[in-house]
Amino acid sequence: MASAHRMRLSTPLAASFALFLLVLEVRADDAFRYPVGRHGLGELRYHHDIPVLIVRGTHAEMGDQIGTLALKPAIKAMQLVERFAHRQIPANLWPVADTAMLAMYAQFPFEYRQELEGMAEASGVAIKSLAMANTIIDLQELVGCSSLMVAADHSAADAPIYGRNMDLPYVEGLAEFSLLIVYVPNNGHAFAMPNLPGFLMLASGMNDRGLALGSQSVGPPIDGSSRFEPNGVASGVAGRRLMEECADVDAVNRWLEKNRLFRCVSIAACDPVRQAVFEVTTRRVLTRHDDGVCCATNHFRIPELASSTDCRRYSQLEALKRINRLDLTDVKNVLHAVSQGKMTVHSMVFEPKIQRLHLAMGPGPVTEKSFTLIDLAEHFRRN
Repeated sequence: MASAHRMRLSTPLAASFALFLLVLEVRADDAFRYPVGRHGLGELRYHHDIPVLIVRGTHAEMGDQIGTLALKPAIKAMQLVERFAHRQIPANLWPVADTAMLAMYAQFPFEYRQELEGMAEASGVAIKSLAMANTIIDLQELVGCSSLMVAADHSAADAPIYGRNMDLPYVEGLAEFSLLIVYVPNNGHAFAMPNLPGFLMLASGMNDRGLALGSQSVGPPIDGSSRFEPNGVASGVAGRRLMEECADVDAVNRWLEKNRLFRCVSIAACDPVRQAVFEVTTRRVLTRHDDGVCCATNHFRIPELASSTDCRRYSQLEALKRINRLDLTDVKNVLHAVSQGKMTVHSMVFEPKIQRLHLAMGPGPVTEKSFTLIDLAEHFRRN
């Protein structure tokens, strides 16, 4: 009798446990994964849990590869971006916003329009949607971010370290479509970017010369510069050109001096030898060179431009100056300390001298996850 009584109790428990396991299995199956595959010269593969898309050739060819291998299976990502944009911009202002975004897109260099049009044709996403996604970043100041650069003489490895969080406004489900895109163009430097399909660039990149860049949105400067320069270079275009054309921090400085940007930003730039933060308004470029550890968040810091320098994240990053020899773990720990919860969808630590990337991406805060090591030098090889 005792045995039968135990059987009657255990059967419902077993059924409940089996149902629980089934729910977990369904949820796991529902998690988005890019299909592994090849198209033309492009290929999509996984490094542990990180999807890596490698594209090669002309800009039009790379656009076709991105559209086929990434944007088409992740078409929902662009739908989420469009819904977010419609929530951000009042309905009565959409005609004006549409005109502004299409005017900005018309100023994109021909090769980048070819790339986006290649994505559109391969994926079925309307080119107007891609134009919107690549211009609303400038119009709505969507990108936050924190950057930290450790000079070689302050590093435990005697080599520079670049750490960075990318923070985006929270859109439920969007971060699931994060991937690392490695570009190997016919002309210019090969480079890699944590990204979302359909975007030219989402504010972070590293190239085959060990140059790493990250931009931060900032408030209006106090020097009288306008908030926007209608004829300036859009952020995504500027980032791509810097990645493709510049070999080091000095080259970035020269490019910024020569070209006006659409909006005010700070750009944290690091190469195997030097580091700098460029505080860029719509009319000039000022530079910070902090010894040992150099940081950037969402404020201008140079007195000629700064209206406020009060930032908890900056203070936490700057506190690392008190540590004599910083290693990769120190950088990862402080990136976790300054993460902004669900907004922090990409976190990376890059070693410029040997072109190794430690990357976490996906639904935030990603700094709670393990970082995946990716040898970018291997992917940059043109064969």
